[in-house]
Amino acid sequence: MAGKYGPDAGARAVIISGVTHSKATTLRWVGLLVCLCAWTVGCTAARSAVRIEQVTYAGFADAVRISNRQVDVVVVPSIGRILRYGFIGEPNVFWENTRAIAYAPKIGNWRNWGGEKLWIWPQDDWQARYGKTWPPPGDDQDQACQVQISGQSVRLISPPVPGYDFRLVRDIALAPSGTTLVVSSGFIDAPDAGFGNVSAWSVIQVRQPTAEVIFARLTEDAWAAGGRTWGDWPASRQYGRVLALRRDGAKTPKLFLHADLLAVARPGVLLSVRKSPDPGAPGAPGAPGAPGAPGAPDEAPVASFSVGGQAQVYADPLVSQSRPPELGPYVELEFTGPPVASRDRPGQLTLIYTLKRLAGRGIDPQAIARQLHE
Repeated sequence: MAGKYGPDAGARAVIISGVTHSKATTLRWVGLLVCLCAWTVGCTAARSAVRIEQVTYAGFADAVRISNRQVDVVVVPSIGRILRYGFIGEPNVFWENTRAIAYAPKIGNWRNWGGEKLWIWPQDDWQARYGKTWPPPGDDQDQACQVQISGQSVRLISPPVPGYDFRLVRDIALAPSGTTLVVSSGFIDAPDAGFGNVSAWSVIQVRQPTAEVIFARLTEDAWAAGGRTWGDWPASRQYGRVLALRRDGAKTPKLFLHADLLAVARPGVLLSVRKSPDPGAPGAPGAPGAPGAPGAPDEAPVASFSVGGQAQVYADPLVSQSRPPELGPYVELEFTGPPVASRDRPGQLTLIYTLKRLAGRGIDPQAIARQLHE
């Protein structure tokens, strides 16, 4: 495969030789071989709908590529990132900085690689826990993650996080068909004293969209309570409980909100990231208050972990010290999981990514908002 991946190995030739047969006999053998090959290919396709392979991507020799016939995902354990997600043979929907290793970072000892990464929330605790306000704990020296491949999923396990003494873990799985990518994140190997009400924090950097194509779907309870958003965003429109945010490259707004879905549209493609209900929370499968469960309440309470403890949207400025200027800015889609107080309450943040084709060259915010309502 050309491009950022290394060249594929050459195909192996299979030679069948034998004695000379009559024309009719030969044709019978050819027919049998064709049927056998078709059956074998069908069985192999069923078994290997998801392919996992080690590749070289953007200079990283340890990259792991997960693919089906529609989309591919590239995980880079050496920098703890999901660096690519997109339709096969098409541009990455994530923003990526493949020059980070050569570009001298100016915000502490931190390289802005892009893609998806996992941090620890709340940020206000970093100073007390590990003595710095930046860069994020565990992300300051490109600490390599351990990678485990099991069946059709990939697991990343970080080294112990300084100041917290536990490790970050992500399970990454791609559906056998379609575009659905599921990433479940959490903590492992932590003493009870090492938690202290912390949360998994997923930060997804996406290539800068044009005006009014960042979407946030408010949770039902937050919408009923009047919106529940904090922060400053220069302009937005509202379609029911879906907000359409206008991107202003000259500013660096950040919005905190109780939302269960964030999305970015660009001509031809819609990226959606949906948060699965927190384990044990109202609406989660099997939890009290889940749909169909005895005693299910009509409305779930707004999460009380912190202001904006569910979702955040951040817009990078046109000029930034954390990236080469020619790469251009990005937006961040961010989710936090439930608070974790002890090993008995492990907590988990599960995000479901999808890509959808958009018809036409333009972007219709109202039509997209209608889709996201469903």
